Amino acid sequence: MQLEDIEDDWIFPESTFDLIHIRSMVGFVSDWRRLLTQSFTALKPGGYLEFHDFSPPFECADGSLPPSSVLNLWVKTWQEGAALSGRDCSSVCRGMSATMRGLGFENVVDEEYKVHLTGEKPQDKRLREMSMCLWRQFFDGAEGMTLDMFIRVLGWGKEDVEDLVARVRKEMLRPELNTFSRGHIIYGRKPL
Repeated sequence: MQLEDIEDDWIFPESTFDLIHIRSMVGFVSDWRRLLTQSFTALKPGGYLEFHDFSPPFECADGSLPPSSVLNLWVKTWQEGAALSGRDCSSVCRGMSATMRGLGFENVVDEEYKVHLTGEKPQDKRLREMSMCLWRQFFDGAEGMTLDMFIRVLGWGKEDVEDLVARVRKEMLRPELNTFSRGHIIYGRKPL
């Protein structure tokens, strides 16, 4: 196995891969156009680039999540840190399809779906499973997602981050809060 930083210059020769799959990178990439360009170069003709990602979490359509909630504070503060470090938390969703087409990808598809995080779960089995997986990702991964951004970028103390994460997890367990995120699957093919 080979581990590389997705933002570094890619070491792979041209036309190496049949598929490049990128998942959960919103807020972690500073130059999406460069990433798409390197992906295009590294794909074989006919190869696919595929993104799976989510818009910022904890949207609420029914008013059950107050604006002053810890979840909203967490997301807003994380987005501020991402912006300070030159990263856009909405990049995968906004304009990705058009950028891919502009770089030469064809048959670009952009699908959006709603994934529930807290409260009610969808009846659809696939979306219910996705909702449970995403909830687990945020619940278990809250500390890992928060530590670097809040300490290194925003200057918080470790104890303050640990306190916030504990409050985030507690709020995620409240069944009366109906929150969701928008999932995005975007893919396209390099021409033959």
